[in-house]
Amino acid sequence: MLEKRAHIRYSVEGTISLKPEGGAPLIIKAYLADICSGGLGVYSKEKIESGVDVTFELTTKLWHEPIIGRGKVGYSEEIKRHDGDIFKLGIQFIDIDKEALGYVITHIRGIICAETKKKHSKKHLS
Repeated sequence: MLEKRAHIRYSVEGTISLKPEGGAPLIIKAYLADICSGGLGVYSKEKIESGVDVTFELTTKLWHEPIIGRGKVGYSEEIKRHDGDIFKLGIQFIDIDKEALGYVITHIRGIICAETKKKHSKKHLS
């Protein structure tokens, strides 16, 4: 299957608070799934419809403070699970701290490169 995304997504651990715009004041707590330079994926127990703008506060160990921004929900997919359904949300960035985002993505790439080198050197030593 061909990849349709314009940016490479990287798995990342963290949490995010989402506040949908235009509705009742509601803050949804969710978990990060992945991130790229154009947006992020999250898992949420609450559904947010595609097309809805959200403000968010993203927290990860890879950056020293919460990253605040705005985005638009690009897709919202329900995932059936035995312990309760969840939603995978794709959020496209509208506004984000580019320095913080760049640092996080660069750090993730560095971790991936270090792990790859470690695996590669182990193969040659055996």
